[in-house]
Amino acid sequence: MLRRYARRLLNVMRGVLTNDIVAARTSSPSSAAFDQDIMEHLGAIRHDQWLAKEAQGFLTDEALIFLDPRSHDARFLGRHAAKMFSQNYEDAIVAEIFARVGEGNRRFIEIGAGDGSENTTRFLSMLGWSGVWFEGDPANIRTAREGMANVVAEGRLQIIEAMVDTVTINDLVGQAELGSEVDFISIDIDQNTSHIWRALSVSARVVCVEYNAALPPSIAYEVPYDPKQIWDLTNHYGASLKALERIGCEKGMSLVGCDRHGVNAFFVRNDLVGDKFLSPFTAEQHFQPARFSLSRPRGHARPGWPRPAAEIVPNGARQARLKIDGVPEQPFLVHGPQDLYISECLLNTGQMEPLETAIFVELSKLSAGFLDIGANIGYYCVIAARICPADMPIIAIEPNPDNVALIRANARLAAAAHRIVTLEAAVSDRIGRTDLHLSSSNFGDHRVFADPHEKRITTSVETTTLARLLEQYPTVDFIKIDTQGAEPVVLLPARECLRARRDTIIVILEFWPHVLEAHQADELLELLADMDLTLFDIDEDQRKVTRKSPEAFKAYYRACKDGTEARPFTNILATSRPDALDVMALAFGA
Repeated sequence: MLRRYARRLLNVMRGVLTNDIVAARTSSPSSAAFDQDIMEHLGAIRHDQWLAKEAQGFLTDEALIFLDPRSHDARFLGRHAAKMFSQNYEDAIVAEIFARVGEGNRRFIEIGAGDGSENTTRFLSMLGWSGVWFEGDPANIRTAREGMANVVAEGRLQIIEAMVDTVTINDLVGQAELGSEVDFISIDIDQNTSHIWRALSVSARVVCVEYNAALPPSIAYEVPYDPKQIWDLTNHYGASLKALERIGCEKGMSLVGCDRHGVNAFFVRNDLVGDKFLSPFTAEQHFQPARFSLSRPRGHARPGWPRPAAEIVPNGARQARLKIDGVPEQPFLVHGPQDLYISECLLNTGQMEPLETAIFVELSKLSAGFLDIGANIGYYCVIAARICPADMPIIAIEPNPDNVALIRANARLAAAAHRIVTLEAAVSDRIGRTDLHLSSSNFGDHRVFADPHEKRITTSVETTTLARLLEQYPTVDFIKIDTQGAEPVVLLPARECLRARRDTIIVILEFWPHVLEAHQADELLELLADMDLTLFDIDEDQRKVTRKSPEAFKAYYRACKDGTEARPFTNILATSRPDALDVMALAFGA
């Protein structure tokens, strides 16, 4: 009975139990109807995923091999399971492939190399191979260059910062001067992997490409190409194994296997295959379902690598505990005693701005994606991660590295490191760099502009734009902005994007007349008025929220400036969504 149960679970993991509509369609997608079928399938497979997780908890690596009939053939690559620096079992499979076909000139290309602590070619570089890494995240680039400094100095590794696309990829590869053929290419950029591989003109003897194991092996499907789109944390990403098989055929390569985790597919040039690998070289033969729970650290820690930013916590960090109605209690790290405001508030009360927090808790439940601009140490992001659906994107934007370190540490404490995307940058009116003026006593008051009344230490930080972020994260419909007076610089350049989302968007922003010029305040309020959004004044002093017109907020601005208004700043909620307006009326009487 136990054996029958195990075999049934194995069938689930091998993709035997799939959505009937999708399983019946074996041709390439050619219509909007087919795309709709795929999207319906990606929602319908949740039950199969649950069964797969049950199987993963029951079956060990060894049992998976024992129960898989393919493993009786020595040519089956899924038999090989070991890792030194790869995320999954790429190290073992790559080594086995080259043991069969020969190493050639030992040159590689990796696209999407991360910070170098965990990728497909770091182990090859340790074995004396030469090549190039492409990576788009500046923080990853800095860590990789530090960790691989010796190899870079030897001239065996180039690390190039670039967000690749189908137009630029061949020029970028050409800069590395590796020739028209290399021995190994690895591509792992989540969203557009298949499109980049198809566009690559350089050939390789062996290729490793990530595939989407949420799709059955009989379906040839790729997400539509969009160079601005990045993975939105859903199942709709990349390409199916069948789609990659066909691209491989176009390039004269055979699909020879997949890793046991159901993440990577491996291709070998046709003239090198011979009888060295298990045939037939099809997706149906070599498909491995997603077994992400097997992809975990094993054995000893990896040696000699800079601690990635995600693991760094500022010296002197203290532990508070979030205590918020409607949110499970949560340990939460704050700064040391030098931060006199937000950190002390969270240590003493377990929350900050109680009224705004209560409003955020209710409105975040309506959201399909949350963008926190000026996220500080991750307070609102952690709340969202604790109460919102697991597939909702949560993006934290924060320019100060000490704050970023605490965001990432708090994400780990909330078991949400995989959900909270943290970008170390300021949001401005352009993409580039700017000076961040640091406060020595209030770590929530770092600013991208100088205060003429005080002298501050400055540091250079990267900048992005709200328009760019909304392009990258198209499901975002809830935006919180607390940038210490830079709110107009954030919002005004993105006016067209905001107008396009007028019917779906919820915005909470700080309104601080002390640091705003009159024209900035007017332009900001006129933008909100032009979008015909309903505006609410969140008054923390009186613990009440009221609807106000743009003109009423202008009057508040003037009263702050002439000293007749005691409340120095407020928060504005702006939305036209009926469901959000209902919440504000029913829960807060506004």
